[in-house]
This record gives sequence, C-alpha cells and structure tokens, in this order.
Amino acid sequence: LQDEFHLLPNLIFNAGLRYDYYDTFGGTTNPRLALIYKPWEKTNLKLLYGDAFRAPNVYELYYADNGVTAKSNPNLQPEKIRTYELVYEQYLGEHLRTSLSGFHYQIDDLITQQTDTDGLLIYRNMEKVEAKGVEMEVEGKWAEGLQGRVSYTLQEAKAKDTGELLTNSPRHLAKLNLSAPLIRKNVFAGAELQY
Repeated sequence: LQDEFHLLPNLIFNAGLRYDYYDTFGGTTNPRLALIYKPWEKTNLKLLYGDAFRAPNVYELYYADNGVTAKSNPNLQPEKIRTYELVYEQYLGEHLRTSLSGFHYQIDDLITQQTDTDGLLIYRNMEKVEAKGVEMEVEGKWAEGLQGRVSYTLQEAKAKDTGELLTNSPRHLAKLNLSAPLIRKNVFAGAELQY
C-alpha cells in the first residue's frame, strides 16, 4: 500500500506499507516514509525512512558439499534493515541534476559468510551492523537519449558490538555510468565503472 499527501503546495508526505509472508519465517510488515519539500522550482529536500526484510535464500540455508569447503545452516534467520536518509537535489538547467545525501543504516541479523572453527564456510547472522555515510552525484540526460552519471560515496560499515569494519564494504566508492542509444532510442549500449 502506498499513498501521497500534499500537506502544502510545496510539501509532500509519502507513506507506504509492505507485507510479505514466508512459509519458513512467517509474516513481516515494513513501512516506508518520505517527506519531500520543494522550496524552489529546481530544488528538492527529502527526508526518508524505511524498514526492509530479506529472508535467507536456499543456497545460504542449505548449501553443503559433504565437508569439503562448506556446510549448511538451516537455523539462519532473516536480516532486517532500518534506513534514514537526508537528500538535497538541485536541477541545473534542462539536462543536469546534482544530489548530496547523508545516510544511516541499522541492520539486524545481517547474513554473512564466515569460516567456522572446523575451517568450513557457513552463513551466519551477525548481531547488529551500522552503516553511515555521504554520497554526491551528478546526472545528465539529453533529449537524444544520451545519459551519464558520476557519483562518489564515503561510508563506514561496522559491527556494532565489536566496532570491526565489514569486509566487502568499501570506505570509498566511485561510479561512472554512461548510456547511449544505438537504434532510434529503442536499443541502448551502456557501461558502468566502479572503483
């Protein structure tokens, strides 16, 4: 369910609610809220909140190879995340959009692959994880279908109980994305670089 309420001509409140049911874990209800303020024609300020839920997949729950490298964990629990974000968007001319955002994520029971005491890989839930950071982005769109985006994110993701930084969660992330039409705006070629 989702609805949008115009509190003022330049202030919108958006509210959504999602319900999922899993045979293995039961039901979960997750809200999403947004307050969007437009002080000027080409400027948006957004305050965002959301809850999300991800059940472990079959591979994470049951993959095992008879003790060679991995073992299963049928007791794995779903992961849950709560997100907070503040976004400033500015449109420049007809083709460019810039944004600056700050975010804070709280994750419970993050599913992560670990090496057990017997040397085998296993998926387990981490207790609590916290991530925070800022992101800057510039995006361009032109009438001919050419599009491009460049962004930079500075973030820190760590286990809340130990303060240990998460693996596979880079502190710096830069992206470049380009897309161009090949055949009359129906077939596109695109490339994305991440560093």
